[in-house]
Amino acid sequence: MSNENNNNNNVDSISLLKQYFDVLSLNAIETQKGLLKEKEKLQKEKEEFEREKELFQKQRSNDNNNNGNIVSSGSSGSKIVRLNVGGQIFTTTMDTLTSCKGSYFDAMFSGRFALKREPDGTIFIDRDPTYFRHILNFLRGSLPPIDELRRDILVEIKNEADYYQLNDLVDLMVPPTPLPDIAKWKEGPHYIVSNNGKTASKTDEKVFWSATTLAQKPIDLSKGGKYSWKVRIDTSNYYMIGVSSTEMNQNVIDNYKKTTGWYLYTNGCTVYNRGVIVTPYPTETPLVAGAIIGVMLDVDRRELSFSVDGALRGVAVSDFPIDKFPNIVLSCCVAKIYDSVTIVD
Repeated sequence: MSNENNNNNNVDSISLLKQYFDVLSLNAIETQKGLLKEKEKLQKEKEEFEREKELFQKQRSNDNNNNGNIVSSGSSGSKIVRLNVGGQIFTTTMDTLTSCKGSYFDAMFSGRFALKREPDGTIFIDRDPTYFRHILNFLRGSLPPIDELRRDILVEIKNEADYYQLNDLVDLMVPPTPLPDIAKWKEGPHYIVSNNGKTASKTDEKVFWSATTLAQKPIDLSKGGKYSWKVRIDTSNYYMIGVSSTEMNQNVIDNYKKTTGWYLYTNGCTVYNRGVIVTPYPTETPLVAGAIIGVMLDVDRRELSFSVDGALRGVAVSDFPIDKFPNIVLSCCVAKIYDSVTIVD
């Protein structure tokens, strides 16, 4: 009997060590990726500095106007620009304004058109300034709080986005489909559900990545539309948050490796499918407790996107396989005991 217990303990220990090794391997991949990205970033910053230095030397003897507030059309993207939108002043940079190719501002500063400035050096745009901050914040990488805005306001922002030729923002300004039971966790193995179905907490203390939380009801993608969720990580940073096929077996460990799904890994902000990186978002430090992950699925455009604390990270999957997976479900793989995630409204 004693030998049998010892054998069982050895098996448990080996299994636990294997799970630790898997986590360490995953972190090693993220670290290597991060170092390569950081090297590329430093090289780009060096090149940008040299360009700025050369430009500054040229402009130092030529620019006597505007006190450096406005640059002429076609100048370096990092210069400050002041816009007068319907009488309200907005200050931003050339990089921000020209970040969306084919937009109103991309054309304005392309060098093909002469810019007319006001006596104070600002560039006047004859539009209502009420919602321009949403336009500017989108160009800076942040989405408007779609779930919190009234439908009439969404329409106004959409009209402004259309004027400024920001097609991606136009497409986003549609209220997502209501998600009643889809936005609640269902009961499952290795975790408990509380907070009226909103919070799921891992209970298995022996095995990493043993808990896979699923929403109560899947989404029928044949109906089209847009769907979005917000999931808050309450502790730690070892989560895979995203959507998966309805084939998910919750009794399987390492589900993010074994079942078709698309997950944002919160320890490196990289998107995985079956354990393979599909979208290497820009390197970031691990997310901390309280961070909110946005999961957005546009069925009509077949695009899956993620955001972190309201900042859009871009399209993760540009051709979502709707034909192969007509039904999907919000899911989250949790690594460590007592870690929890909460669906927020």
